[in-house]
Amino acid sequence: MQVTSLATRATAPKVVARARIDLFPYILIAPTLILIIAFTVFPAVYALIMSLSEVDYISITHFVGLQNYIDILSDPDTLINFVVTLKFVGASLVGYVIVAFCLALILNQKIVARPIFRTAVLIPWVTTQVVSTLVIKWMLDFDLGIANSMLRGLGLEPISFLSEPHNALVTLVVLTIWRSSPYGMVLLLAGLQTVPGELYEAAAVDGAHTVQRFMSITLPLIRGPMLIMLVMESMGMVSLVTPILVLTGGGPGNATEVLALRLFQEAFTNFNMAIGATIAMLIFGLDVILSLLYIGLLHQRGDH
Repeated sequence: MQVTSLATRATAPKVVARARIDLFPYILIAPTLILIIAFTVFPAVYALIMSLSEVDYISITHFVGLQNYIDILSDPDTLINFVVTLKFVGASLVGYVIVAFCLALILNQKIVARPIFRTAVLIPWVTTQVVSTLVIKWMLDFDLGIANSMLRGLGLEPISFLSEPHNALVTLVVLTIWRSSPYGMVLLLAGLQTVPGELYEAAAVDGAHTVQRFMSITLPLIRGPMLIMLVMESMGMVSLVTPILVLTGGGPGNATEVLALRLFQEAFTNFNMAIGATIAMLIFGLDVILSLLYIGLLHQRGDH
C-alpha cells in the first residue's frame, strides 16, 4: 500500500501556482501617470490633431491635412523666425556652457566664502522671470536707465540696448545667459565633484598640463551632466517666451521674434489655434533634432 501511494504521488500532475501580481506599486505610481497623461500626453496629441485641422478657437471643425504646415512654412516671416531662433539659441547656448563651466570650476575649488558666492550666483535662476526682466528693462532704458546714466556720466554716448535690432538680440542673449547659467553650474558642479582627485594627480605626475587634464579627464567624466544640461536648456531656450515678451515684445520690428513668441502671438493674441499648434509641432521637431545632435556629439567624443 505504501509503495502504491508513493507511486501515485510521483505520477500525479504537479499544480503550478500562479504568480500573484502585486498591485501596490502600480497604485502608487497611478496618480503621477494620470497627471502626466492629462497634462502632457493628451495636450501634445491634441495639439498634433489641431495642427492637421481647421480650428474654431479650440474646437476642431474639419481635417485639412498638411495645409497648416504649408501655410506657415510658405510665410516669409517664418523663415525670419527660424533664423532669429537659431541665432538666439546658438549664441545663448555657447555663452551658457562657457559661463556655467567657469562658475562650476571656480566653486569646485576651495575658495573663501564659497557658500556666499554660491548663493549669490543662484539668485538670477531662482528669481521670477517677469520680475528680473522688468528690472533689467528699467536699467537699460535709453533715457532713465542706470546703464546709460553711467555712460553719460563717463562722457560716453548712450546705447540703444532695446531699440536697435542687433543690440536687442544681444541684450536678450546676455540676459538669457545670466539667468540660465546657475542651473548649468549646479549640474556641472555635481559632476565635477564625482571626479576622483587621484586622476588629476596621476596626470600631473605624467606631465599633463591643465588643458590636457581638462580635455582627457574632466570632459569625458562629466558627459552625463553635460548632456542633461544641453538638452534641457536648449529645449528651454527654444520655447522661451516670457523674457522676450517683457523685454522687447519681439521688436524692434521682428528682430527678436523667435518661434515660441510667434506661437504665443498666433494662439493667444490672434486666437489662431491651428497655426499656433502647427508652430508648436515645428518647435517640438527642432527640440528633437537638437537633442539627437547633442547625444550624437557627446557619444562620439566619449568613444574617442
